[in-house]
Amino acid sequence: MQIFEYYFNPKNEEGKNFKAFLYEPKNPSEKKMGSLYVLGETRTDNSNLLERLFRAIKEKFYHNTTLGSLEKVLPETLKKANEFLAEEVKKENVRWMGNFSFGIFSIKGLDLNFTKTGNFKILLLRFGKFTDIGKELEKEEMDPYPLKVFFNIVSGKLAPLDILMVVSNEVYFFLKEKEILSKIANLKEYDEKNLKNVFQKELFTEKEGSKISGMCLLFSLNEENSLPREFSFQEKVKTAIAPKKTEIRKNFLIIGFLLILLFFGFLIFKKEKTDKKEEFIPILETLEEESILFHLEKTEYKNDLTPLFQLNSEAEKIIVLGERIFALSFPDSIYEIKTGNQEKLNIPGEFLSASKGKDTVFFISKEKGFFSLKEEEVKIEEEFDLINFYGSNLYFMSKNNCQIFKYSFANNDMTSWFKQKKENQTCLSFAIDGSIWLLSKENTLDLYHEGEYQKSIELPEGITDIKTSFNHSFIYLLYPKGQRIIVLDKEGNLIKQIKSEQFNKLKDIQISEDKESIFILSENKIYKIGL
Repeated sequence: MQIFEYYFNPKNEEGKNFKAFLYEPKNPSEKKMGSLYVLGETRTDNSNLLERLFRAIKEKFYHNTTLGSLEKVLPETLKKANEFLAEEVKKENVRWMGNFSFGIFSIKGLDLNFTKTGNFKILLLRFGKFTDIGKELEKEEMDPYPLKVFFNIVSGKLAPLDILMVVSNEVYFFLKEKEILSKIANLKEYDEKNLKNVFQKELFTEKEGSKISGMCLLFSLNEENSLPREFSFQEKVKTAIAPKKTEIRKNFLIIGFLLILLFFGFLIFKKEKTDKKEEFIPILETLEEESILFHLEKTEYKNDLTPLFQLNSEAEKIIVLGERIFALSFPDSIYEIKTGNQEKLNIPGEFLSASKGKDTVFFISKEKGFFSLKEEEVKIEEEFDLINFYGSNLYFMSKNNCQIFKYSFANNDMTSWFKQKKENQTCLSFAIDGSIWLLSKENTLDLYHEGEYQKSIELPEGITDIKTSFNHSFIYLLYPKGQRIIVLDKEGNLIKQIKSEQFNKLKDIQISEDKESIFILSENKIYKIGL
C-alpha cells in the first residue's frame, strides 16, 4: 500500500493544526488487529491534543487484542476516545469543542473499519468514480452530556485497486469545484509524479486557492505497505503545498463568544438522552449508486446480453407463467410472447396491477375489483394498489398505509391480514413466501408472519421492488439507479448482485419456477439470465 499526503496552506489560519499518524503492528498479537491510522484537525492552539488522543487510542486498540476480534476491540477503543475527551473537558480544556475533526482507520489486508467526527470526507475511488463512504457517520452529532464524540463504525472490504481518500471538507469542495477530483479519478497510475501534476502548486497559492487550508491523504492499495512502523505524517510529508501569507480574518471575538456559549451550555445541559451504542454500519448501507456494494467479488457483470425478446414499445411489468411470458403496459394492454411475436390479449377492463396465479394472471381493476384472464370482474369494497397470489388466496395491498387484505376464494370474503403492524409506514412492494415481506419507502424490508411483525432488514435508498416465494431461498431486489439486481438470503446477507450497463430502465424481474433463470425487463427488452 502507498500513502500520499498533501497539506494545503497549513499556516493560513492562526491556530489551525493538522496531524496524521500510522502505527504498524510489531508482534503476532498486534498483527491480528492490522494497521492503525489516526488523523485529526483542530482550529485552536491546542496542538498536542491530537497526538495525546492518538497515543490513548493506539494503546487501547492494541492492548485489547485479548478480546479476539475487531468487532469487540473497536467499540472499546471508541469508548476510550470518548473518555479521553471527556477528561479534557473536566480539566476545562474546551477550546477544541466545535473546532475538532478526527478520523480513526483500521486496515487489515483488505478489511477496512473506520469512524470519524467533524469535517472530513472519506471517499472511495472505484471504477473511475468517487463515493462518499463516510456519509452515514455525518448524521451523528456530539452528545454534550455525558460527552460522546464517536458513535458508530463503518466496516467493509476493499478491492486490490481501490483508492481511499480522506480530505478536509474545505479542500474537498474546492477540489470538486475545480474538477480536480475527476482528474484524480481518471489517472491511469497513482504515483507521486502523476499526483503532483494534478495538485499543481499554483492552484493553492493564487486567488481563492490561497485561502484554502486543509489536508488530503490518499491510500493506494496496489502495492505492499513499505512504511516504517510508527511516525507522524507531518514529519514524512512527500508533497507540501507552500503556504502564502494572507490577511488574518477578524472574527476571533465572535469565535471566542461562541466557544464560551458552547462551554456553559455544556455545563448546564441537564436533559437526559438515550445512550447510543457503538455499532458497525455495513458499507452496504452507506454506499450509493454504482458503489452500492463494497464486495466486488460478489458482483456478476453482464454487459454482452442478447435480448430474449424486444417489444414494440416499453412495458411496465412481465409475468412468467410456466412456459408462457406476458408483458404488461398499464392500464389496458397485456401481450403474450409467442415464437418471436407479441400477441395482444383481450381482457375485461383496465387494471392497476397484476400477479401470476396457478394457471392464470390476476389483475386489480381500476373500478374497485379484480379479474383474471379467464374470469370476469369480481367487485370489492376497498381500493388497492398491488396484488399477489399465494396458496389459494389473493392478497391486496394499499401503498399509502401498507394495509394488506386477504381474499379467500373458498369463502368469497375479504379480511384484514395484520394483527400487529409498524405505524406510519408506506410501501412500494410486497412478496409472499408463507410470510409476507414489505418493501417500505423508509428503506427497510420488513418481515411479518401470521400477521405479526418479526424483523427489519435495512436497505440502501433506491430499491423499487422485491421478489421471492415459498420455492425460493433468496430475495431479489430491483435497484434501477444502480443498474443491478441485488440477491439476499432471508437473513439479509448478500449472496450476489447482477449488474449490466444494458439495464438502462430496469422495470421488473421474474424468477423461473425451476429457479434456474431470471427474466429481466429493461426498457422494451426482455432478458433471460441463468442463476
